[in-house]
Amino acid sequence: MKRTLQRRPAAAARIPAVLAVVCLLSAAAVGPLRAAEGRSPFLPPGFGEKKEEAPAAPSALDKIEFRGVLAIGDTTLITLFDASTSKSYTVELGKTVNNITVTDYQMTDKTDTVVISQGGQSRRIELRKPKIVALAPQANPSGGKPAAAATAAQPARNNAAVQRMSDQEVRLRMQRVAEEIRRRRAMRRQALQQSQQKSP
Repeated sequence: MKRTLQRRPAAAARIPAVLAVVCLLSAAAVGPLRAAEGRSPFLPPGFGEKKEEAPAAPSALDKIEFRGVLAIGDTTLITLFDASTSKSYTVELGKTVNNITVTDYQMTDKTDTVVISQGGQSRRIELRKPKIVALAPQANPSGGKPAAAATAAQPARNNAAVQRMSDQEVRLRMQRVAEEIRRRRAMRRQALQQSQQKSP
């Protein structure tokens, strides 16, 4: 008995290679089709476009400023200023005054913040930073000698009491004042943290 080997035709041997090429070409063609999906004539106008969000309408809370905090024992009082009515309010933490509720108070090294609520809207605001402005020297209204010259003309009663401080002494004094302010703020924060830890 003779075994005959059947040979595959040359076209049958090329089928896997042709299939591979067809798959690659179809995969390459799908990319542009997916990119064109957004421009399909069958989709409604504006489909898939990102709409710009309208800016939020100004609320009454935008005019409220956080001006100060006072902690006495377990009670934390927050001072708020309403710029629209030019009135200040002192609100206890968790209480409501003039439809404004202070719901949260956070104290950090950089700044203090509170969360206020009114009419279902909430907003976190920072403690307002003070603006320090130097005043311009005022002119003498009488038109005579300047005030400094007038006082220099009069003899000093006690020269020891009237001593001018040098620039270095002024800087040292300002430094001591700044250190005292930092120390008192740290004490206030510490007392407030202790009172918050005691309250459940």
